[in-house]
Amino acid sequence: MYLIQDKHTKKSLYEKEKNGASDSFIKTSILEKNYESEAEDIYKNLEMFENYQIENVDKLNESSILIYTRVFENERTRNNINEELEQVIEHYNLVPSNITSTNYNISSFKFSMNGKTFYCVIDGNKISDLYSGYTDYKGVKNYV
Repeated sequence: MYLIQDKHTKKSLYEKEKNGASDSFIKTSILEKNYESEAEDIYKNLEMFENYQIENVDKLNESSILIYTRVFENERTRNNINEELEQVIEHYNLVPSNITSTNYNISSFKFSMNGKTFYCVIDGNKISDLYSGYTDYKGVKNYV
């Protein structure tokens, strides 16, 4: 067994297994991925709002990304958006989906209301870089 990195080869093997053309049986989560649809890059297509108040999300006109910086309020640092998740549940009575976390620190989630989807994420850059002014999500977005 070896790792196959070529997308076309992976897709070909996936199709063969899906159609039963092979006489071997492979059960793996790698083959369960749908290779026909490419993931949408939300960071290129949606407008971003920094440290946006959850209570005001219903005033936004379109789907958006709400990004929360790791340094805020008198230089206090944080590494999660747990409070924002709680505010979505309390204020809109919605349970977000696609929650990403490490232990109890939530780093992203999404929720939908009124036909719009909102992605809440924390700026994943290092605290030391943010203090030095070296890079934040804006710098990364401009670089790419």
